[in-house]
Amino acid sequence: PVRALAAPDPLVIRVDQAGVVSIGGASMGAEALHERLRDEARRQPGRPVRIEGDGRVHYQSIVRVLDLCQFEGLTNIAMLTRRQ
Repeated sequence: PVRALAAPDPLVIRVDQAGVVSIGGASMGAEALHERLRDEARRQPGRPVRIEGDGRVHYQSIVRVLDLCQFEGLTNIAMLTRRQ
C-alpha cells in the first residue's frame, strides 16, 4: 500500500497592527526574520508558510515578509487577515 506523507505544519508569521513581526510569540526584526526564514528553507524547502496580518497593518509590512519568504525559496504561502 502507498502511504501518504503528512504535510509539514506551516510556519506561522504574525504581523501586528504596528508592523511588528513575530514567530511563535517571539518578536523579531528584519535581520532575525531573514535568518529564521533562511534556516527554515534549508531544513524544509517545501514547508508551507502562513502570514497572518492584522487587518489594520500597512500593506507594505506584509509585502516585506512575503518578499523575504520568496527570496529564501519558501513559496508555499497562504495569507490570512485578522483583527487582533
